[in-house]
Amino acid sequence: MTIETTTQEAVKQEVTTPAQAASVETGKDGTPFDATRAQALIEKLQAENKDYKATSKRLADLEAKEQARADAQLTKEQQLEKQVAEAKADAVKARMEANAKLLKSAVLLKAAAMGFEHPTDAFALADLSTIVANETGDYDEKLIEAALKPLAGRLPTKTQGDRVGTPKLPQNAKQSENNLATRDLYQKSPRY
Repeated sequence: MTIETTTQEAVKQEVTTPAQAASVETGKDGTPFDATRAQALIEKLQAENKDYKATSKRLADLEAKEQARADAQLTKEQQLEKQVAEAKADAVKARMEANAKLLKSAVLLKAAAMGFEHPTDAFALADLSTIVANETGDYDEKLIEAALKPLAGRLPTKTQGDRVGTPKLPQNAKQSENNLATRDLYQKSPRY
């Protein structure tokens, strides 16, 4: 009897009523829902999701590295621009120093040619603001001479002889010179 009842129960389970058939879910392809197949699909999708997360993380890391490389490249370009600007500034500074040395040598040569006893004094006292370099970077001798001419009577020259071209001191200054000379002699003499 037990065999008959189990068979009848099995037959009862296989036979479904139309209400039961409507409650069984089917997929898009028309196959009925199977829990083991669904569980396998879920596990497969979760594994793919892990792979996608790992790939996504790796992609984000690569993008971050690429951005850092691009920033470093941009920084290198900015460094190069800075170096170019510094080189230009150094070149301008060197050119200005060279022009100043050229002007000084031109003034010293002209002062020596004009007979100044101490050309460096003439250079220090001359008004050099009117002297400008020409297109080739040279200085015009006429402008240099015009700047040195006002000093001709005030500075000693070699061609005027002894003390002829010396600056004219006021009488009080000469007296104070004599007083200084006398005082120096007095200080050097032995005291009794």
